[in-house]
Amino acid sequence: MNSVQFQSGMPFAQYVSGLLASFLDTAVVFVGAGQCQNDTATALMTVRRGGELAVDLTTNGPGGLDTGSPPVSSWLYLYLIAGPTVGVNAIASLSGVGPLLPAGYTTYRRLDTIRTNPAAEIIPFAKTGTGRDRRTDWQSVETFMQLLAGGTLTTGGLITCTAALPPSCTRIIGEGLLTAGGVAPCIANIGIPGFTSGSPIAINANGGQVMDAQQLQLTTNLIQVLGYQVTGASASLTFNAQGYQDTL
Repeated sequence: MNSVQFQSGMPFAQYVSGLLASFLDTAVVFVGAGQCQNDTATALMTVRRGGELAVDLTTNGPGGLDTGSPPVSSWLYLYLIAGPTVGVNAIASLSGVGPLLPAGYTTYRRLDTIRTNPAAEIIPFAKTGTGRDRRTDWQSVETFMQLLAGGTLTTGGLITCTAALPPSCTRIIGEGLLTAGGVAPCIANIGIPGFTSGSPIAINANGGQVMDAQQLQLTTNLIQVLGYQVTGASASLTFNAQGYQDTL
């Protein structure tokens, strides 16, 4: 049976294990077994095997959206919620600072983020990780987000990643496609704008060739922007977001 234990002064205030979110259908997310502390380290919330939770965006309240209707093209936050008389459940919210708690529920902990498409449907995803670090991968080419199409700036350009990253998240997983239109080799560099923090990732292509750089893991700046630069005649760069890494 799922449970919550209230106790002051618990150690490891950011403790979380399991509770992995998974895609069930375009309206429902599944929360697996696991355990975590609440956001103030005053409660230990447990979801046991056989007591896994579902969050249905077409309903409101525990096991649904905290208020309103499913939003279009938006980030939603998943929370574990609990109360001394109601036990443990899960809820989704547009708020990243905490859900609107239903009657009887007194505490919460953010578990993860999901995104809806223009039809207000959950974009299919796969999540991995059991502790605070979680990775999200979009499940098909159709759900990849093209953030740059045919970029050719040799003096440097910007790639805005806000549509592909939850607020405050800066670690993006993507695919860079560099096309060398001429006969000479070309290079594209991607990294923090200005390439002043860390080393950018380089993609190389020979004349008339496309080099597919799979699963680039990049860190943006704090406003979720990457910088890029292309060298080589008629070279162009396309960047598709395939997922992200977040810390709970």
